[in-house]
Amino acid sequence: MSVLKSILIFVVLLWVQEIDCESMIEYLVSRNFTHEPVAGNFQYYESNQELGIYKSVFVSESKYEIRYHHYSTGADTLFLGSEFFITPHKYDPLTFQVYKLEHSEASYLVLLSKSISASGSGNQVTYYSLVEMSKECKGVNLKSFSSRFGMIENLGDTNGDGEMDYLKIENGEELQTYDARIFDIKSNFNCSEDKIIKLNYLGDNLFEIKSSNWYFPIKCNE
Repeated sequence: MSVLKSILIFVVLLWVQEIDCESMIEYLVSRNFTHEPVAGNFQYYESNQELGIYKSVFVSESKYEIRYHHYSTGADTLFLGSEFFITPHKYDPLTFQVYKLEHSEASYLVLLSKSISASGSGNQVTYYSLVEMSKECKGVNLKSFSSRFGMIENLGDTNGDGEMDYLKIENGEELQTYDARIFDIKSNFNCSEDKIIKLNYLGDNLFEIKSSNWYFPIKCNE
């Protein structure tokens, strides 16, 4: 992140009383990649309540063959063609949003979803499944992470090092307060260190900025 942008962020956050989630992400996350949604939706094609197996598939005219197997016991599995990945959480496949992303000459598929058991404030949490794709359109590796109020725009290269970062919003110390920080996706390292924006949630995706010391350049991997 450039010094100029950091100063701009500080000036904006100093004067703005209220800010919506999308605008805050725009201020904090620099993006040097392109993303576009992949049209389609997940549908269940096999359910066996006795065995506790529920299989769904991404119905789409795209070239991607994506399936998701949810198990009542044990870890769930995400399939991309003949490749598969064990997921660290149990997702609701009907909430999946699929995006194609290009970054630093690399290609990714990004799946955004909610938890299979999400309710109440749990619906605020977005889970990310970031799959690096080979030139042959095969899944290479999976990175999983989450953020409250998460969107595809949370992803970016904040410090210009060619590595992808994401804006993570977590519960604050008090009820209806949240903390925003930047994390490196590859290492899950907290790039923002002690730099933090403390937020009060006003509802309808609108925040009041409680305090911020986010006016220095953010650096990762040092």
